[in-house]
Amino acid sequence: LGVGYVWTNRINFNIWFKNYWTLRHPNVKTLLPVLAEMISNAYDADATFVNIQLNENENNKQIIITDDGCGMSFSEINNSFLVIGRNRRKNNSGNNGLTNKGRKVTGRKGLGKLATFGIATHIEIQTVKDGKENIFAMDLNDILDEKNNGTYKPQIIKYNEDVTCESGTKIVLSGINEKIP
Repeated sequence: LGVGYVWTNRINFNIWFKNYWTLRHPNVKTLLPVLAEMISNAYDADATFVNIQLNENENNKQIIITDDGCGMSFSEINNSFLVIGRNRRKNNSGNNGLTNKGRKVTGRKGLGKLATFGIATHIEIQTVKDGKENIFAMDLNDILDEKNNGTYKPQIIKYNEDVTCESGTKIVLSGINEKIP
């Protein structure tokens, strides 16, 4: 990106996050339930492969979840992935609660993605669909900032860049506040 580049497209994450943060389920504050949520999301994306990499050194801990699912377009990120409370079983492209490969959708209200904040403060999502790559990041401290007034604007790192790699999604969790086994 050059100096002075202005994004013409924005993505918004609308939630009164402090309310969710107060009410969240206690089981999503540990590693295994968070990983289960990420695997469930990959399943709903028709992934046939999920790789989980746990990295820990003195200064940094990371968890990287990669799948070969259908990926997400920029529009799907903004209008589906970042929408909390959307009923995926009813609103799944008119497929009667089934994925494109005929799997029964497991996700319900779009809360699973928030589980990651039970163990991490920073999330970067890299996703490719139909030869277009989008990367964005969300930071818990920025989300909780009261100046957001319920609307958080994730940082867009890449917008619809042409790529030749296959579809899929990679999620990088950092700022891990739990010991990695």
